[in-house]
Amino acid sequence: MILDLTLKNDEYLLHVHRRLFLNESAPVMRLQEENLLTRHYAEYGKFILEPPGLGLDACFRLITGDKDCFIYHFPISQDYALVRKMMLSVHILMNYPLDMMHYHQEFFQESMWDDQSFSVVIGNGENRGTDNYGLSGKLFPWFKAKLESLTRKDIRALNDYVKSELNRFHILRHGKEIYFSQTTITRQSFLLVVAIQDRWVSSTNDSLACTLSRPSVWDSHNLDNGLDQELGLAAITILNTWLREH
Repeated sequence: MILDLTLKNDEYLLHVHRRLFLNESAPVMRLQEENLLTRHYAEYGKFILEPPGLGLDACFRLITGDKDCFIYHFPISQDYALVRKMMLSVHILMNYPLDMMHYHQEFFQESMWDDQSFSVVIGNGENRGTDNYGLSGKLFPWFKAKLESLTRKDIRALNDYVKSELNRFHILRHGKEIYFSQTTITRQSFLLVVAIQDRWVSSTNDSLACTLSRPSVWDSHNLDNGLDQELGLAAITILNTWLREH
């Protein structure tokens, strides 16, 4: 994998391939320069690529590494501004190495895509409308094949896990249980309702039914504030975490 985000216990874990960590790719090297994306989020801090920090104001911290991958962590916090830095750091990191490099694979060996799971684009709340804190991204072939391979028993366990972990995340983040959530995950689709009944992240049957060799899309509906957006990111990250571990 190139980049992966999971959620375990009380922290996000960001898995970063060594080549990305060592700044050996042209798209990532661009983050070290003045560019529109990092300048746009300069109010949140300087974007750091040098260990032991990563992201805006080095909000991710390095905890371990091996010959292929380094792992950073971000403890779940009740500080909204700090969580915002983390989310926008993920947005910046995913934007260059994933969305660009999937079409310019000269920077990485193709085998590195074999277990790449998903990417995410995080809305900054600046656009008008009911989805101005929207989430979207790609589901790569590994994610789709993994979901397709699950048994009915697996699917039931996955639905229960996502619902339970999202509630646990909400308690850690806000000190109370989540007001409303609903998980509907099948082998061909998912719908993760994170607030009220009309705010969710999802991928439809039509999207996941595309050939397994190509990425599909996922997106959100009606996320109009940063707190709901946090829950949306947590939900798909929890889904990815279970797929990684099973």
